[in-house]
Amino acid sequence: MVEGVPTLRSSSSYYTTPIEIPIAASSLHSGGKIQIVYASSNTTGKLLKPLIIAEGFDASGIMPGIPNTDIYNFLYAYQDYGTIDFTYPGGNLKNQIDLSQYDIVYLDYKNGTDDIKRNAKLFEQVIDTVNARKSGSQPNVVMGLSMGGLVARYALRSMEVAGKDHQTWKFISVDAPHKGANVPVSVQAAVRQLEELDLKVFFVKILSAADVSSNLKGAINLLNSKAAKQMLIYQVTKDMTYDNSEYTAFMQEYDNLGFPQQCQNIAIADGNGIGTQVFAPEVGLISINENYTLKWWMETLNILFGGLSGITLFTNYPL
Repeated sequence: MVEGVPTLRSSSSYYTTPIEIPIAASSLHSGGKIQIVYASSNTTGKLLKPLIIAEGFDASGIMPGIPNTDIYNFLYAYQDYGTIDFTYPGGNLKNQIDLSQYDIVYLDYKNGTDDIKRNAKLFEQVIDTVNARKSGSQPNVVMGLSMGGLVARYALRSMEVAGKDHQTWKFISVDAPHKGANVPVSVQAAVRQLEELDLKVFFVKILSAADVSSNLKGAINLLNSKAAKQMLIYQVTKDMTYDNSEYTAFMQEYDNLGFPQQCQNIAIADGNGIGTQVFAPEVGLISINENYTLKWWMETLNILFGGLSGITLFTNYPL
């Protein structure tokens, strides 16, 4: 056991602390940790009925102030649902997954924005670890959250191609961008413009991207991350053009690999499902305000040349 904040267990009223198993980085991946919470009915201290979860895009290592996403987030997010019910019209497939009856095994990446293929290798190691520690013959359920759906799908299919038994009977992807993700190009352009900020007076630098807040620097690093480039259908570059080469290359390999063939595949989309418009066209989606106070030597330039006593950066890019 490791110390941690008591967490409400999904579909239950008792509190528990996850068991954590670290995975060291290697040439194949950046490492991470496995977090385990046993089902309320499981008092053996062994894995009996694993639900293995690949977390989504975790920007905590890039964006300041964003906490790490881990099993705690999953347990809080799903505690109100308890049972996931998959019932298809006509009764061809009826399955219920009661989360409280499963041993939750959660992969927390050390680098949540790393190459999706590298985190898939890490997830393969998690599956191997679960199968080695599991007691009995109960097959696994694998769930991928958002980007984790890509990670889990890639891992499961790669194991099949390599002739490895993942011992999984159901794969569930929750709101996973299997065909790529869309971040409004206007939002990307706003960040890229600030990235290229270079304000000079008589060849003396007054303000540059290095002076911009850590949040904006984090946003720049986020767009430049490997996983973002692999998922973004349209990626805006510094020179305000598109470079979709990493997305195209990854998606070609991803599609060629295909879905796992030795388990049931279920995809859940996070949307209203009725085509209701979320926001009007041309509406402003983001407003960035940054204020920068001039240093003493800049104030001297201001006295000499005027007009620079305060600098406010503001942009409002419509969709």
